[in-house]
Amino acid sequence: MPREALLARTLVELADTLVDDFDVVELLFLLTDRCVDVLDVTAAGLMLVAPDGALRVMASSSETMRLLELFELQSEQGPCLDCYRSGEPVVNQDLATVNGRWPQFAAEALAAGFHSVHALPMRLRGTVIGALNLFRVDPGAMGPADIAAAQSLADIATIAVLHHRVVRDSQVVNEQLQHALNSRIVIEQATGIVAERASLSVDEAFLALRSHARHHRVRLVDLAQGVIAGTHAAGSLSVATAPAPPPVAQAGPAPPRARVPQATVLPVLDLVQAAAPVDAVEVVARRFATMLGAEHVSFLIADLGGDSLIRFAPAGGLGQRRAAGEETLQTVALAGTPYQRALVSQQVQVVAEDDRYRLYAPVADRGDALGVLELVVGQRPDDALVEEVASAAHALAYVVIASRRHTDLFESVQRSAPFNLAAEIQRRLLPSAFTCEAEQFTFAGWLEPASHVGGDTFDYSVDRDALHVSMTDAMGHGVDAALLATLVLGSLRNSRRAEVGLAEQARLANEAMLAHANEDQFVTGLLLRAELGSGRVTMVNAGHPRPYLMRTGQVECLPLDAYLPFGIVPEAVYREQELHLEPGDRLVVVTDGLLERTHAAAHLDVAAAVARTASLHPREVVHVFKASVLAATQADLADDASVLCIDWHGSRARGVGDPSARPTWRPLAREPGASGRERGAACRSEKEYDQPSR
Repeated sequence: MPREALLARTLVELADTLVDDFDVVELLFLLTDRCVDVLDVTAAGLMLVAPDGALRVMASSSETMRLLELFELQSEQGPCLDCYRSGEPVVNQDLATVNGRWPQFAAEALAAGFHSVHALPMRLRGTVIGALNLFRVDPGAMGPADIAAAQSLADIATIAVLHHRVVRDSQVVNEQLQHALNSRIVIEQATGIVAERASLSVDEAFLALRSHARHHRVRLVDLAQGVIAGTHAAGSLSVATAPAPPPVAQAGPAPPRARVPQATVLPVLDLVQAAAPVDAVEVVARRFATMLGAEHVSFLIADLGGDSLIRFAPAGGLGQRRAAGEETLQTVALAGTPYQRALVSQQVQVVAEDDRYRLYAPVADRGDALGVLELVVGQRPDDALVEEVASAAHALAYVVIASRRHTDLFESVQRSAPFNLAAEIQRRLLPSAFTCEAEQFTFAGWLEPASHVGGDTFDYSVDRDALHVSMTDAMGHGVDAALLATLVLGSLRNSRRAEVGLAEQARLANEAMLAHANEDQFVTGLLLRAELGSGRVTMVNAGHPRPYLMRTGQVECLPLDAYLPFGIVPEAVYREQELHLEPGDRLVVVTDGLLERTHAAAHLDVAAAVARTASLHPREVVHVFKASVLAATQADLADDASVLCIDWHGSRARGVGDPSARPTWRPLAREPGASGRERGAACRSEKEYDQPSR
């Protein structure tokens, strides 16, 4: 893979760790490996500071490098120590001429075959947490481009290690660094066990551990703990590589593809940082056009309705039209197009057009489809280019997410019609991403507002141990309903972030309603917490329609007890109810806008729709529900209609985290299958509460 593309891919892989529950040790080894691949260096190593203030070896590209770094710590001299202490880079140090500076270390490094060394600080806002060591067998200096690229990699790794949090005190840093150090010790112990039992060298044993972890998509530290505990046979590990990506379905060999030569490495993140938020996408599109040898690159962003794309930033064109006051953007319908196929399949689509080829790459983050990156190239793309385009589109997703926090441009472009005040309030209450893919689950949600906005909202959050979900429906319409929704959702988020239980969250929401809403106002709600390790789900139902569970193709309406809506009576009692999800289960939650219709002909059989969409990805399921309710009401909804879909895949802790156990999502079948009308009728029946209303 070309050096530019490999660097871009590395930046994306490092950025992917900025979520909960990432494998910090695997991240650091990825960094050292990619430094060797991308930069003009022979070996790389990384040290982090422990809570006691001493440096510890965390990752090395080879066993020789690891031993040399340990010697550096034992002799208390060397480039990494100087770099950490000063917070400044130590670069282009010729070991033959620095004997006076590091006499013991220089002699040992020369004996190991290295002749020049470099060290770069890992720091965030003035806090130095470690250093990156780069060694070369050849004497001489690293180029400025390599030094800049290495510092960029070290900076991103620093953010990832600190877990993308605002570091407010030393305790947070110490806890995270201690976790990384503990993980490294576990992995070293497991490496020794594998080396002894499988008769491998230390390097081969560690490669076997990493290869197995990557192939089976488990965390390296979890696999190491299994080896130590004896739950995973050390002798069964072998050095293996991940399977190659499937080739693009095209006939004949691919001719060589011309690239525009690059003189320097210009990390994409540096370009984004230098550009204004409104220009960031166009700047990156231009960069991708150069990197990928494309004649044309543009980004099409998904509109808020989910039915079309807006050509947002054609490289080299949008800026000129903006300057001329002619920023009229093209809208492209999704149905039946390569754009739609790219978004549904989440794979690059290649279409031949005369003597040109057009590529459509999904721009998505954890399954949340932001849009499509479209490129035109003059020669048929090979597998390497398709992979590079996919990586570029993934990187672009992070650019969009970061840039739209600072400007209204993205939001304005996505709106096909002006919002009224109630719709604006409601929009601000919804999560920024409607889809989230994780190892244990896939979540998707959708809200279709009524002509006069009702009070529907939904919310979710993922932490290390659980998925938290809520769906609420405030009575009434317009601004009054939106303000009620704001009150309840604000209470639920506040108590959730205080880490109180679901029953207490419901009690506090009820108190907030009684304190701040009118006596005739109320809000229904369903609160849910799913434990990622066990599949145990607890729920509180405050007068909300009951959820649907699909298991082994059968759909049922869960017989949850329904307690009073929020705001009915003081001191209302809310109790948690329990469900255990199994791999392959699907949970669907709706508001009454999908159940209660003015005309019987407009009724939507939710249970039948759940069964009919069993083969679809949750992201597509919620869109099918949206399309069905719009068709049933002729796009004139009397009440908001919202739907959540959660697919449960299982977890490592239960031994069911193998990705092969996840469902295969296919296009929607024409046959509706089992109707589930009797089961659906139970969910549509009149609500019965455990307490009298006031």
